Amino acid sequence: MTSENLKVFLDGLKVLNIKLDEQQIEKFSVYLDELKKWNGRFNLIGPATDEEIIKRHFLDSLSIISVLPSTVYRLPF
Repeated sequence: MTSENLKVFLDGLKVLNIKLDEQQIEKFSVYLDELKKWNGRFNLIGPATDEEIIKRHFLDSLSIISVLPSTVYRLPF
């Protein structure tokens, strides 16, 4: 994840009040790379910039955490 994309991701996490450690953030970086690679082969998410993927897919998916009871979720990574 480039420094610009990392800033977008971290800013989004801050807005959502979600704290991730370095290892979890690194896993999102790996996921971004893999998603782009496989999207090129199978059109999983359509054309998108890294920033769009981070906002529309990563942060959007994480946004539900704030409404879940703490006993329901545990980030699996």
